[in-house]
Amino acid sequence: MAQKRIWRAGTETPPGLAGHPVTAEAYKRTVDSLKNAYDNKVPLTFSTDADYWVEGKTRGELALEFIKTWQGAGIPNADTLRAMTINGYQVSETETTRGPLEAGYFADLIAVPGNPLEDLETLKRVHFVMKNGMVFKKDGVMTPAAFFNAGPVNGWRLR
Repeated sequence: MAQKRIWRAGTETPPGLAGHPVTAEAYKRTVDSLKNAYDNKVPLTFSTDADYWVEGKTRGELALEFIKTWQGAGIPNADTLRAMTINGYQVSETETTRGPLEAGYFADLIAVPGNPLEDLETLKRVHFVMKNGMVFKKDGVMTPAAFFNAGPVNGWRLR
């Protein structure tokens, strides 16, 4: 995979998710597989398959639970963050419009109260979100009005 630059986008389900039991043996195999891929320089991207519902968690909170497996595999925070961001743009072939903070690219970014290079848990405390250059969340409060369009002021197809 490394030689041919084939991406690994696994679903590294951590133990302890309600309704999604993962045995200790299965989790160890998952961690070992992820660690082996990382050690062999296989290009990695963060993937979760977190399209299911777990009581008490948002979809984003659920997705961040999957970080535990990357931590269990001993993957450095910087490489985990790359897998969650830059590598995702590369594998989806959207790196020419998203990813870098440069003129002409969509501005998608978050702000957290700590340094995720030191502690990935800070990703669970997002205070600011910008999507396509528009503020979606500020000071922890959602401001999605800019993303919705009610249509023309006088209605559709009125003459």
